[in-house]
Amino acid sequence: MNIKMQPKVFSLIPIIFIVFMYGCNSKNIENDTGDNYSKESIISTITESLAKEEIPFIFKFHSKGETISGGVNVVSEKDRFLIGSITKMFTATLILELHSKGFLSIDDPVNTYIEEYTFSDDVKIRHLLNHTSGLRDSETNIAYLAYVNPYEKLTLEQVVEESTTFTTNREYVYSNTGFLMLGRIIEIVTGQSYNAYLDKQIIKRLNLTNTCMVGFHEDCSPIKGYVNLKTFEDLDDSKKANLDMGKKYDQLDSYDAFVSVAGSAGALASNADDVETFIDNLKNDYFFDFDLMLEGEGEYRNGIFDYGNGIYGHSAGTVDSSAQLIFSGKQDQFFIFTVGDVHFPAQVAVDIMSTFLK
Repeated sequence: MNIKMQPKVFSLIPIIFIVFMYGCNSKNIENDTGDNYSKESIISTITESLAKEEIPFIFKFHSKGETISGGVNVVSEKDRFLIGSITKMFTATLILELHSKGFLSIDDPVNTYIEEYTFSDDVKIRHLLNHTSGLRDSETNIAYLAYVNPYEKLTLEQVVEESTTFTTNREYVYSNTGFLMLGRIIEIVTGQSYNAYLDKQIIKRLNLTNTCMVGFHEDCSPIKGYVNLKTFEDLDDSKKANLDMGKKYDQLDSYDAFVSVAGSAGALASNADDVETFIDNLKNDYFFDFDLMLEGEGEYRNGIFDYGNGIYGHSAGTVDSSAQLIFSGKQDQFFIFTVGDVHFPAQVAVDIMSTFLK
């Protein structure tokens, strides 16, 4: 299927802020700067909070042409990192562009395309986009499976167990599985694999030379993070017997297991510059009218979180890293940052953004 290309559009980006780091747990960074954020206080807060965790990280802060970057045990800014569920924004972009071109409608019933699972007629593609389809994730601990059997490629059936439940009241229930279904719909509509279509429609169109799908693109090797073994403490003893719980962190031997099921929900690797380019084009209506992504009510729109006051973004977590992306809607200022072992709270980022938008 051929889709007409549009001219590439860019705008000035007064504020961009990016942090890359390794590891993943639920500890929050404490913020002591109050409401009076400045570049100096932001840098100080992040550096002091992350450095004491003794895990490598990198950050980048850009404002009105001035860039400040730094970190601990940093690697190159050009290196790729798993960006986890920020992949969902790329998947939503593909679906919404297909909608805007008339190849599908987000008001089409899901069962028009998906026959493997039973969806009622009133479940639409838009319900997959905003996590109100009623499709719940499996209770299978994917992170555990990816850690103990890193080379074993998992199947969708291992993620979508028979016990997976559907609700009918259109309540918000975050569902990775729902975005795997969107990836499948893309394949059915376009006649191409999700990875190939993503590569053609976004990665190559925007010349994202440091963005790739792990397991699809050759030489797509993201910087490895650190698995925090304490996240497995609540598992039963038979599963913990496979782990060296005396360790604090460990690294995966391979991402094969994780990316085999993360796919269109979270297997993308990228870096600061490429994510900046993607968001800039998205906001400037390169793919479709950006307002289409913002349609709806509640905390999650069509592939994007609504943090209120015109601030949007997406959080992410993988087996060994985590990420946070925050930006303002129709204004040029936005932040992009990715963290790992320490979870940087979205609300702190929103507060910082709100300060700059005043």
